[in-house]
Amino acid sequence: MDGYMGKILRVNLTDQSIKSENLNKDLLNDYIGGLGLATRILYDELDPSVKGLEPENKLIYMTGPLTGLISSKFEIAAKSPLCIGIGDSNAGGFFGPELKFSGFDGIIFEGKSEKPVLLTIINEEVNLVDAKKLKIWKKTTTKTEKVIRDYYHDPKIRVSCIGPAGENQVLFASIMNDKRAAGRTGMGAVMGSKNLKGVAVKASVKNSISIANPDKFKELLPKYLKNINKDMVVSAFSQMGTVSGMSMGIVIGDTPIKNWAKGKFDVKKIDASAFSKITTKTPTCFGCNVHCHRWIKYDKYEGKGPEYETIAAFGTMLLNGELQPILDANVKCNDLGLDTISCGSVISWAMEAFEKGLITEEEVGMDLSWGNMESVLKLIDQISKKEGFGSILADGVMRASKKIGKGSEDFAIHVKGLEMPMHDPRAINGMGLQYATELVGARHSTANQLISMSLVNLPLPTIGVKKAPNRTKPEGQADAVIKIQDYNAIMGSLITCSFPSTGKMIKNQLEFYNIVLNKSLKMDDFMKIGERITNLRRAFNIKFGATPQDDILPKRITSEPLSEGGAKGNTVDIDFMLKEYYQLRDWDLNTGKPSKEKLQSLGLNEIAKEFWS
Repeated sequence: MDGYMGKILRVNLTDQSIKSENLNKDLLNDYIGGLGLATRILYDELDPSVKGLEPENKLIYMTGPLTGLISSKFEIAAKSPLCIGIGDSNAGGFFGPELKFSGFDGIIFEGKSEKPVLLTIINEEVNLVDAKKLKIWKKTTTKTEKVIRDYYHDPKIRVSCIGPAGENQVLFASIMNDKRAAGRTGMGAVMGSKNLKGVAVKASVKNSISIANPDKFKELLPKYLKNINKDMVVSAFSQMGTVSGMSMGIVIGDTPIKNWAKGKFDVKKIDASAFSKITTKTPTCFGCNVHCHRWIKYDKYEGKGPEYETIAAFGTMLLNGELQPILDANVKCNDLGLDTISCGSVISWAMEAFEKGLITEEEVGMDLSWGNMESVLKLIDQISKKEGFGSILADGVMRASKKIGKGSEDFAIHVKGLEMPMHDPRAINGMGLQYATELVGARHSTANQLISMSLVNLPLPTIGVKKAPNRTKPEGQADAVIKIQDYNAIMGSLITCSFPSTGKMIKNQLEFYNIVLNKSLKMDDFMKIGERITNLRRAFNIKFGATPQDDILPKRITSEPLSEGGAKGNTVDIDFMLKEYYQLRDWDLNTGKPSKEKLQSLGLNEIAKEFWS
């Protein structure tokens, strides 16, 4: 099959059975792979009564037709234990291509193993290995990778695994591979609930990925790489990494400070200029020309540096302007397998509750004053073990605030249970609409283009955004958000990186898809696939009980303007944007369901009957 290996592994952890299934070719035209195909499988195979940590939930690894060609990405999806509905996250590195080179487009995990296991796909043999005999259970993600590689005497085995946080089913546990994180929505907790430590992959002979028009592929590749190198936004990531956005974020009010309550903070010790002085090299993912990662050397630490989101989560959000504790927190979270965004966010909520006297030092067991990073590092350990006050925070800020009560819900900053990432909608209104309507909740990565569009005021005409809306006004945001969401649904299915996804690179990705699969799709055709996937994901959430009342933003964002900083005086009129968004989407304002006509126009006829019979 051009672009695909044609096989998926189905692993039943309850009875330890493993079987190879042919990839459903009929679904590929409609859902491509990655996010789209994984969502379709979950929708068809999960009963709406299933909870995130129950054995009946399914955990899906899925690559796409461009994985292993121009992309390193793979998708992980399941019913989320943290969020209201669907959960999904993706990661780069080298694991995704290696899985595909081993002959499989994806893996479906079902049930729960009686004892901890590791799935191995090594030298064309697939096995479930006792994780305790291998001595990787209760090990950090870094040690797990090392033990597996040492055991098999192969330093190039690729490992995707959880740490202690996933084993203990912390609701925002991540899955790590190659020092990259599939961090959001609690996929690590789902893996832990199944007694699955991870997946180890190594192809003895790499299976080649068939390309329908290899000559055209070779002709397009250098043009694509040239467009990446020339792009202004991507160039900033290449030169300074994702931390390149810190200084501008502070200037315009995009970077959150003190749990979203403050507008100014000194970041000179933790911004891009600080990191440029300690960066030693810029590692890359498989086949990537961006080089957004930083390898740093600072005091006694040498290794992968933290991303912008982590720096803000353990820096500005906690009123910490020192670099070393951010590095320590980053290493801890990655080793223990914790999403840094959710972890920093729930701790900042706890610090505000402490400041307001809603929780005490006696109750918490430590001083949680702003900027006390010694306590933060202790709390990260407690969260991963679900011990002490960490056991409350381990369930995420939505549930933690309900347990503490006393009005702490008012400053629990999340959407649909997912903690908000480090971009303030009061500075970029469109991001507020993205958070409210994104199916997993508050996630920025499926609309990164909104940030770059707002900063440089450039439209995206290739996907139909002919005018960049004013970033601090609600008008015009819905149309831009819809088109960007649908396009990102395609990227999540191909599955490609969100950084080289502006300007000519958008057109290039469609060209690659057509060349690899011998198709002749136009951009309108492409965007319709994205719209179909978005509506399918919406249908999943509706099926699992989501309502329009879940498409909201925290009170702090909609009605508490900052008194200083780049977003001073701003709030977000989410009601105005949502009304326009629902109308353009053709979603029912009362039920949240896509209309019967909309579903039918997208080929989702069986869901139309299910919803509107």
